[in-house]
Amino acid sequence: MAGLVITIAQRKGGAGKTTLAAQLAVAWARQGALVAVLDIDPQGSLAAWVELRRRRLGANAIGFDFAALPGWRAPPWIEDRAGRADLVVIDNPPHTETEAQITVRAAGLVLVPVSPHRSISGRPRRRSRWRARNGGVRSSS
Repeated sequence: MAGLVITIAQRKGGAGKTTLAAQLAVAWARQGALVAVLDIDPQGSLAAWVELRRRRLGANAIGFDFAALPGWRAPPWIEDRAGRADLVVIDNPPHTETEAQITVRAAGLVLVPVSPHRSISGRPRRRSRWRARNGGVRSSS
């Protein structure tokens, strides 16, 4: 049975793609899943994180199979790992160029991290209520 390929994609940088990929990989590996992780982002943040994890836990103790490759080299790696692992997690670069499209097409599931807009989170409304109750002035105490 082929493993599920999950690509984490978002055109915006700093959206949490790498953090989400790392946390999902570790969580699923701790649950006993065979996990493979691929970093195709040229920035290499996930690769740097994995290297720190290897230094801290030992080269064979990171909990999952890992590779950092350019996107054009990803398809054979993904196909191979999907045949052996339960889950393949891919950290995409922050754009929609060809490399990112390759891994989106290979995915059975694409996760797109988003940040709630201020008007959705309700933050301005709470501030308005606070200001109304307190005359709009914050105490310095």
